[in-house]
Parts: sequence; C-alpha cells; structure tokens
Amino acid sequence: MKTITFIVVILFMTIILKAQNREEYTINIKSKYETNIQINFAVKFMGNLKTLLSDSALHSFEKNISDSVAKFDVMQMYSSKRYDIDIMLNETLKQYSKSINVKIESSVLLDLIFPQEIKILNEEINKLEMRYLGVILKIEERKKLLRKKLSTEVKLTDEETKEIERELFVLENSKYIDRIYKEEIGTLLIK
Repeated sequence: MKTITFIVVILFMTIILKAQNREEYTINIKSKYETNIQINFAVKFMGNLKTLLSDSALHSFEKNISDSVAKFDVMQMYSSKRYDIDIMLNETLKQYSKSINVKIESSVLLDLIFPQEIKILNEEINKLEMRYLGVILKIEERKKLLRKKLSTEVKLTDEETKEIERELFVLENSKYIDRIYKEEIGTLLIK
C-alpha cells in the first residue's frame, strides 16, 4: 500500500512539474524622459505558453509595465529602483495573468539593459564623486592640522595665529568645493 501511495505521489509531482513552464522574456520600456531600456525577466507559470505572452499580449503587457516604470528616470533605474521595478513587474504579470487564465508561480527581474552611453555616464559620475570625496578628505585633514597647531604650538605670533584662524575659517565656511561639484555633476547628469 505504501509503495502504491509513493508511486502515485511521484506521478503527481512529475505531472505538476511538467505542467509548469519557465520562460524568459525581453520587453522594451521607456524611462521617465523617454530613454529606451530593455527589461529581461523570467516567469514560471502553469498554463499554455502561447497564451501567456503572445505577440499581441506581449505588446499590451509592455505598455502596462512601461507605464508603471515610466515614473523613474534612468539614473534611478540604474542604481536604486531595480527592486521597485521587480515588484511592479510581478504585480503587473499577476494582474495580466488573471485575465488570460494562466497561473503565475513566480517572476523575477533578470536584468535591465541600458544604452552604452548610460553606463559610461554612470562611470564618469562615480569618478567625479570619488574625486569630490578625496578633496573633502584633504580639507578635513587640513582643518584638523590647523586646529592642532592652534591648540599645541605655544610660540605662534599674533600674525601666525590670525593666518591660521583665517585659513580655518575659509575651509569651514567655503561652499566653493560644493558649488564646483554641483556644476560638474550637473553637466554630466542626464534624464
């Protein structure tokens, strides 16, 4: 009796696994400012493969997901919104699947493919940010050294003390570095 039950369970599991389909798709979307991006995703589902994303259905699905994702600009998609896009993709697929009687088991965002220019731009922004942080670090080190001179060196003249205090004041209150950084980053950022 146990053997028969075991065989029935194995057969049932085999039938279920064969009924599940896993397919990968690529759709084209546009960012907030109309940059073309491709989304690669995988879907595990129960039902007819041709029903899930036929040509006309794929176009309709592309439009729905594109409308959902269009609130993000390219830099957000590239850096911080992948999880949000994955959730939108999942929700849109589940809503869509109800209308065509296909059960979605799971879906996952595999990749967002950006134009090469976006990747190059992101690398340039990262380099600029690293240079900015390097300058900030040097300024902080200089301020620390000047404070140490003021507090430990007893033999400073009044003129030397005023000079150190003046330099310290400029370093602490200058917005020059921030202004230059914002100008540089402004020329690099795209929409």
